[in-house]
Amino acid sequence: MEDTKSWGKRHWYTSLLTIALIGVTIWGLAQYRGRIETRNQLENTYQRSFYDLVNNMENIDVLIAKGLVSTSPSQDVLYLANTWKESSSAQENLNQLPIDHFLLGRTTKFINQTGDFTYTLARQVAEGKEISTDQRNSLLGLQKEADYLVRELQGLREQIRQQHFAWGSLNQQGSSKFREASPAVSNVSFQQIDNELQGLPTMIYDGPFSDHIDKITPRGLSGNPITVEEANRIAMEKADLTPGVKYTSGQVGTGEGRIPVYRIEITPSEGASQDRIDVDVSRTGGHIVNFLNSRPLGKGTLDNAQVEAKANEYLKSRGFTHLIGTYSQLDDTGSCAIVSFAGYENGIILYPDQVKVKVALDNGQIIGLDNTGYLISHYERNIPAPKVKEDDILIQAAKAITVEKVRLALIPMDSKREVLCYEAKGTVNDETYYLYYNAENGSQEKVLKVIKTQQGQLTM
Repeated sequence: MEDTKSWGKRHWYTSLLTIALIGVTIWGLAQYRGRIETRNQLENTYQRSFYDLVNNMENIDVLIAKGLVSTSPSQDVLYLANTWKESSSAQENLNQLPIDHFLLGRTTKFINQTGDFTYTLARQVAEGKEISTDQRNSLLGLQKEADYLVRELQGLREQIRQQHFAWGSLNQQGSSKFREASPAVSNVSFQQIDNELQGLPTMIYDGPFSDHIDKITPRGLSGNPITVEEANRIAMEKADLTPGVKYTSGQVGTGEGRIPVYRIEITPSEGASQDRIDVDVSRTGGHIVNFLNSRPLGKGTLDNAQVEAKANEYLKSRGFTHLIGTYSQLDDTGSCAIVSFAGYENGIILYPDQVKVKVALDNGQIIGLDNTGYLISHYERNIPAPKVKEDDILIQAAKAITVEKVRLALIPMDSKREVLCYEAKGTVNDETYYLYYNAENGSQEKVLKVIKTQQGQLTM
């Protein structure tokens, strides 16, 4: 009887183990199939993105070529606008491919520059202006580069098709797999394409990818080189420290960007404070570039008016003058607000000269400052008087919006070129807009729409 019970127990355990093994096997097969299905879907996405990229570049090549022989302004606008559209799509498809970004630097810039330049020309032609000889020569250069890129991509497409190359292997094993796939694929790799595009001539035009933008030096960076000791002193003076608390500061590194800086850390040595403040002080002139206090934040108690007053008070006490508040916005946590300021001189808002102040809503402490825009853009300007009368702008803007106010403003274009404009604020269908009209010729330069969010107002 005991043997029967023992056998029954063993049989029960064996059955349970068998069922468990079967379950694990089924689960494992399901997981394996799921991974295979996901991998196949991802591979299909890569393949589609690559083939679409080749198609985009073929279209760009043909569209620019057509535009070069077109004699009709309306056709010019069509070709140029479609080139811009194809370039945007090409960049999106290129970004989908699992290739290291360092292999694509010049290729990415070429595609962006082609789209941006053709958009600039399309707008120019739409305004009734002719394409200049220099601009046509730039288009010709872009077309030659596009033609080269198309030929290389077509060759790469054929090699990949013949050798059944899987893009997913790049994602798994890194960019070296791309070169190891086969000698033929390696010969037309993106790195070689990118190297060839290094020979693209410098382009200077009114757009965000113009080569001259990378060469702009900070205009507001004045003064002599400073020491680390001076940087520590400046950081302690400019940060918003809690009264009654003793702090210590020290260098934690350097920064070598457009504005070389000393990186200073300020921490409390005595007293009840959880402040930890990181400050970047420019090595030239000792200007505060930015700082951030990463202390924990309590529940917000300040309203918008109090926040703006705190930000204004801080700037004035730290020697920031000739600024005017432009907008404020809560951050995503709702525990602090960012107040943006712009330069203000002779009744003109200088939007390029931006300073942003971060205010804690629990006690009004200034926990952040971004002075980068001001240091890069600010200089003594000689702004000419407007040639267009404000009354004429009122009449023009009133055709589109119910005008609330008009004022002069210097605005930055995408190329960092500055344009003196009339800023007309108004509403239509309960939506707020800002319209910017060139103060020299009255043409409309920009339209911004105010987007209301839980955090505040944004302009787009």
